[in-house]
Amino acid sequence: MKTCCGLFPPLVVLLLVFALSLQAGVAMAAGDERQEGAPPTGEAPPPPAANAAAPITSAGAPNAMPIGVGAAPTNNPAPSPGWGTVTAPTWEDQARLEEINRQAQIDEEWRKYRHRRPAGWVFISMGGGAFAQTYHGLLSPDSHDSDASGAPVHVSGGISAASILQLVQEAGYQFTDKFALSLQARFQYTPFSSVGWLHPPGASDPPTYALALFLRAQYALLTAGDFQLFGSGVAGFSPTGKTFLGYVERNCDMSSNGTVGPDGNQIKCPDPANHKTGHSDTVSGGPVAVGLGLGVMYHATRVFSLWTEVRVLSSFGPNMWLAEFNTGLAFAFPVAPASRR
Repeated sequence: MKTCCGLFPPLVVLLLVFALSLQAGVAMAAGDERQEGAPPTGEAPPPPAANAAAPITSAGAPNAMPIGVGAAPTNNPAPSPGWGTVTAPTWEDQARLEEINRQAQIDEEWRKYRHRRPAGWVFISMGGGAFAQTYHGLLSPDSHDSDASGAPVHVSGGISAASILQLVQEAGYQFTDKFALSLQARFQYTPFSSVGWLHPPGASDPPTYALALFLRAQYALLTAGDFQLFGSGVAGFSPTGKTFLGYVERNCDMSSNGTVGPDGNQIKCPDPANHKTGHSDTVSGGPVAVGLGLGVMYHATRVFSLWTEVRVLSSFGPNMWLAEFNTGLAFAFPVAPASRR
C-alpha cells in the first residue's frame, strides 16, 4: 500500500504535462492553417488603408473599369484635344457608299418610270404605213417616156400619192429617259401598172421601190405616266439614189384608142397634153433627205411599247416633199441588267 500511494503523485503530474503539450500542439497546427491576415473567429476585419490600391477585379473595387489608351476621362466633361474627330473614309468606304447611292437611284428610277424605257437600254422597232403623199414641181417621170413626136413627157407639179406601202425598221440606244438615237431603214414599194405600153426609144419601166437609211434622233416632249409625246428628226441618204418615190397613176387605156368618149371626142392614149398615160410611173426624190416628225408612244411594259408618228421628209436634187403616217411596235432590253435587291 505504501509503495502504491507513493507512486501516484508523480504519475498524475506526468499526465497533466502530456495533456498540456498536446493542447499546445493542436493550437499551433490550427494557427498554421489560418490564412495570413485573416482575423480570428468572431473578430471584425480591419479597415483598409486609405491609400491602398485594390485590384480592379477585387471585391474592394466592384465598379472600377479599365480605361484604354486615348479614351476620354470619364470624370471630365470636356474632351481632350483630338478626341472625337472623324477619320477620313477609306476608298473601300467610299466605294461602298457609291454603290449604296447607285442602288438607291436605280430603285427610284424603277419606281418613278414604272414602264418607260430606262436609260442605257437598247431597242429595236418595226413599223410601217400606207398612202403617203408627195408634193413636187414639174418633173420628168422615171420611165423617161415620150410622146409620138419623141418629145419627153413631164409630170405636172402638185400633190400625188407616194406609194401603197412603206416599212420602217430601226435599232437604237436610249441615252437618257428622254433622248434616244437610232439607225432607221425605210423601204417603199410602188407597183407598176401598164396596159399595152410599148417602150419608146430611151424609155424603161419605172422603179418599183426606194430605199433610204437615216440617222434618227427622238426626244420626249411631254410625259404622262406611260405615255410620251415625242419629236423626231432624221437625216440620211439612199444607196439607190432615190430616198422616196412619188406615184404617177395610169389614167388611160391604149386599147380604147379611136373610140369616142362620153364628151364626143376621140379618146387618145397616151395624151401628154392632157397628162394621160397608158402606164403608171414614178417621180423620184433626191439621193439625200431630211425630215421632222411628231408622235406618241405608249409603254405597255419596259420591254414592249407601241408608237405612232406623222412626219415630213424633204429631198434634195430634185426637191420633193413627202408626208407619211407610220405606226408600229418596239422591243427594248438592257445592255447590262441593273441589279435590284
